Amino acid sequence: MWIEPDFTHVEQAADLGLLMHDAVTVDAVKTYQAYRNQLDNWETVVGETIETLRLAQPDLILTNNSYLLSDAAHALGIPCLHFCSLNWAALFQHYCHQLDHEDEISRHLITCYNKARNFLRVTPGLPMAELNNVKAVGPIGRTGHRLPLSQLTGRSPGTKFVLVSMGGIPYDIPYTDWPAQEGVCWLITTPEPPEHPGFISLEQLGLEFIDVVASCDAIITKPGYGTFVEAALHAKPVLYLSRKDWPEEPYLVSFLESYGLCREISPEQLARGNFLTDVLELVECRISKEAPEMTGVDDILAETTPHLS
Repeated sequence: MWIEPDFTHVEQAADLGLLMHDAVTVDAVKTYQAYRNQLDNWETVVGETIETLRLAQPDLILTNNSYLLSDAAHALGIPCLHFCSLNWAALFQHYCHQLDHEDEISRHLITCYNKARNFLRVTPGLPMAELNNVKAVGPIGRTGHRLPLSQLTGRSPGTKFVLVSMGGIPYDIPYTDWPAQEGVCWLITTPEPPEHPGFISLEQLGLEFIDVVASCDAIITKPGYGTFVEAALHAKPVLYLSRKDWPEEPYLVSFLESYGLCREISPEQLARGNFLTDVLELVECRISKEAPEMTGVDDILAETTPHLS
């Protein structure tokens, strides 16, 4: 559990996000259709959220990047703060601008975001020049415990452990096509690993994900805020599958390059496991750069406290 204080979980969607084909490919047409339908029914959608907030009577709305919550909060006179490395207006405009005639949906999303007191843009993140209330804050990341993976898995002391995680959206990787390699253990998020001694499922390990990040020797992933920032924090080299048209990617890669080591691999390399040389080269490199300071939480607290006094 990441949230330790008492809280009440309300199961109610607060934004649409992006509709995906897989972990790295956005479905622009379905995304546009979803936002079009939401805007056509906006009074009903925002009305339901307003009623939820009216019943809860919060003193402050602190939201990741929900344009819906900032619009509803504004209607009730409740202060609202966003904190995120991206916003859906920028991403919608990037992927769906050719479908969004006269930028109607983009302008609507921007208007909703600008009703918040501030959008606290977490580092690294998009510039967000389209918004008029942006304030930059520091990085946010968790610190894990370094655990003896060799002992926990029964592997030899010199084994190199490589975490393979493509984030929360499924991405099919044909692990059975990966060649065996003595001295390398692949830690994968698939519940049932292939019948191959080189693979171990994180579910089998039963460890916290952040502790695996802290304990492994390298990470294979796609560009995403959490994994990139926490890889930099724990000085872990990264091989990443580029998302190519993901607007946030250049800022994430630049951040990781500033504090650590990373290298791009192709979809073909990932499918065939044809990157072992890259992995071993990165693992042998010592990251001597100073880890980034995770000042984001304190920065956000400094912004929220005045609204609660």
